[in-house]
Amino acid sequence: LNHIKEQIGQSRPTTCPSTNGVPDAARDAALTAINQYRRTAVNGMMQNGATAGTYLPHGKNMYMLEWDCNLEALAGVLLPADCSAPATSLPNNGISSAVVTSVPTTIDKVFTEGVDSWPVLLQDAANAFAKPAAPTDPVKYEGPQAGAALPPAVLPLGNMIRGSTTKVGCTAKICTQQAVFVCLYDQPLQGDTVYEGGDGVCQVSTADKLCTTYPPPTCDVNTGLCVKTDVTTTTTTAATATTTISSLAAFPGGAGGTGGANTRCPQNPLMTDDIRFLFRDMHNYRRSQTALGKTIKNTGRYLPSSSNMQYMRYNCPLEAVAIQLAGTCPSPLIQSGRLIGQVPIGTYTFTTATQEIVKSLWRVVRQVNGPGMQVTFRAQHVGTPIASFTQVPARSLKASR
Repeated sequence: LNHIKEQIGQSRPTTCPSTNGVPDAARDAALTAINQYRRTAVNGMMQNGATAGTYLPHGKNMYMLEWDCNLEALAGVLLPADCSAPATSLPNNGISSAVVTSVPTTIDKVFTEGVDSWPVLLQDAANAFAKPAAPTDPVKYEGPQAGAALPPAVLPLGNMIRGSTTKVGCTAKICTQQAVFVCLYDQPLQGDTVYEGGDGVCQVSTADKLCTTYPPPTCDVNTGLCVKTDVTTTTTTAATATTTISSLAAFPGGAGGTGGANTRCPQNPLMTDDIRFLFRDMHNYRRSQTALGKTIKNTGRYLPSSSNMQYMRYNCPLEAVAIQLAGTCPSPLIQSGRLIGQVPIGTYTFTTATQEIVKSLWRVVRQVNGPGMQVTFRAQHVGTPIASFTQVPARSLKASR
C-alpha cells in the first residue's frame, strides 16, 4: 500500500504559480490521498454505511486525477473570510469542502485532515449510498435508499470519487477557531452516476474494458486507475510557468504576436506591458465611473455611488494562471473568479481585442437585469451574463488578463 501511495503521489507534478501560501508538499499530499481514496472506492474497499464489512461495489472507469492550478485559484475565490463552508455552488465545477475544527497550525495539516474527513462520512447509516441492484449497475448520487437524494453531508465524498473527473485543485484558510478546506473538480454533478459498476482497478490487459470513458483506453499500472491521455498538467519552476499550449494559441509577446516591452512581469514573456496596462486602465476607469455613480443600468437609472472602490493593481501570478488557461483556447465563460471573453479571429488586433472584450464585460449592466440598487450579488446571478460586470467592479480586486 505504501508503494502504491508513493507512486500515486509522484505521478503528477503539483507546483502552481500562486502566492496563496499553499506549499507544494500540501498539494502533493492531497492529490496522493484523493487518488488513493478513488482507488479504494473502485476496488470495492470503501466502507458504505455503519456496518463494518459493508462496502461500495467494485467499479470501472475511475480516472486518476491531476492537479489543476486554475481550479486551485478558483477555489481560493470561494473561501469565506470566517472559514465557514462555502455556500456558493458553481455550474461548471463539483465542490468538496471541509471545516476543520481542530485548528491545525499549518496549511499542510488542513489539507490532510480535510481530505481524510470525507470517507468517514460514509460510516453512518444516514449517509450511505444506495446499494446498486446488480454488480454492473452504477453507484449513483442516491442514498441510503434507492431514489432518495444523497444527503448533503456526503456530497463532498461523492464528488471526490466521481469516476469521470480528471482534474482537481484545492486551497485552504486558517482562522482563529477553525480552518476551511475547499477542492474544485473539472466537472459538476451531472446526472446521477458517481461511478460505473465493474471489476475494480484496471490493468493493461483490461484497459479496453475498464477504461472506456476517454479514448484511447489507458491504465496506469502503478495505481490501477485509468488515465485520460490528453490531460495537461500545469507545472512551474521558481521563476517561470510552463504548460502545454495549443498550437493555435498566439500571445502578444510570443510567436505571431506584436511584441513590446515586458518589464512589469518579466517571468511571463508571452504578455507585453502595453496590453497589461490597457486591461488595468480600462477596468480602473470604469470602476471609477461606477464609484462616482455614473454607471447606467438597463432600466435607465444610475447605479448608486460607492465607497471603498480600490484601485486595481496588476498581479503577475494571476497573469500566469490566465496565460495557462488562454493557452488551451477555451470557449467564452463567466465563472466565479474567472472571465473568458472572445472575439472573431482575423478581425481584431491584440489591442482592439482587449478593448472590445473589456467593454463587453461592462456593457451587460445596460443590457440585462442586474444586482439592483443595493448592488448585491446573489445566488441567482451565478453563471448569468451580469456576473461579468459584478466581478470587475468589486470593491477590492486584483486584475489579470
